[in-house]
Amino acid sequence: MKKLYQPASLLLYILTIPVFFIAGAGLTAISGAADGQGLAGGAIVFMYGLIASVFMFIVAIFMAYNLEKKRIVKINQILAVLLLVFVLYTVIRMNNESNQESSSNLLTEDAPAEMLSKVGATKYLNIEKKLNHTLGLGFFKPDFFNDRILNFYNYKTQSSHNSNPSIRDSVVFNRDQYGNFEIFSAPPWLVPDQLKLDYGILFFKVSSVSRDYLEIVVNKTTGQTAWVSRSSGTLSYWPEFLLNAFSVENKNPDDANLKVKPLSNASPVNIAHAYLNPILIKGDWIQVEIYDHDDKMVTTAWLKWKNDNELLIKYYLLS
Repeated sequence: MKKLYQPASLLLYILTIPVFFIAGAGLTAISGAADGQGLAGGAIVFMYGLIASVFMFIVAIFMAYNLEKKRIVKINQILAVLLLVFVLYTVIRMNNESNQESSSNLLTEDAPAEMLSKVGATKYLNIEKKLNHTLGLGFFKPDFFNDRILNFYNYKTQSSHNSNPSIRDSVVFNRDQYGNFEIFSAPPWLVPDQLKLDYGILFFKVSSVSRDYLEIVVNKTTGQTAWVSRSSGTLSYWPEFLLNAFSVENKNPDDANLKVKPLSNASPVNIAHAYLNPILIKGDWIQVEIYDHDDKMVTTAWLKWKNDNELLIKYYLLS
């Protein structure tokens, strides 16, 4: 029994637990056993890692009792090397993800080009601008007031068996101490098109629509998409979405963009304004009320809001 409490044996127990926990959890993740399980995926990976570490801890006790000290020392050396490899791999991976996240945080239209070049993100900025200009069909707003979980599904449009697609991942909403909604947990790749939960704003651009599911852009920086159930929120096509915006504005303020009629060759409306309130959409044109800086409506005019698949205006959801 004394062999069980020798330093070499104790070290064997200490090394066995983390090495085989990491190995068990890693193999579970690689095998895909937790794929499509949503929030339960993390618990499944953890459980398999725990089972592996407990089982091998019992095996380590038998090894410590039956093997010679030289062999135990050799096994400890192997386990120590494996643990070191696992730790180095984790540190390198976390560092890479941190750098990618930092680069992603800089990917905004207002970011200085010299700052973006320092992290090698200029090409990604151009991709983001192109994606933001792509029109899509409209916007999806999750009903987080009544459903605290938004599921992303492995939906395949070409399949005839889509009645119960598996869950790919999930977003969980919660209320803070002041009663405001917040995102409690979400996939690391989630970057909505519009996010301001304290004002009830959360919108994803919609790229495809089926009878029961919507394909939405879940990362406006990369263009990554996922499928959600239509019943989990509200779909607003572009006309409806714009008519619920507080104001709109041409992307290029130098253009003579306001017209007396919805025609490109119509006479311009040259009036200084504080903001333009959308009231009517007709094809590629949107009729707006022109408000001055005293918050008084002066007149109406027409503004071209899209050209084929390109959005020509900026929209503001809040005043």
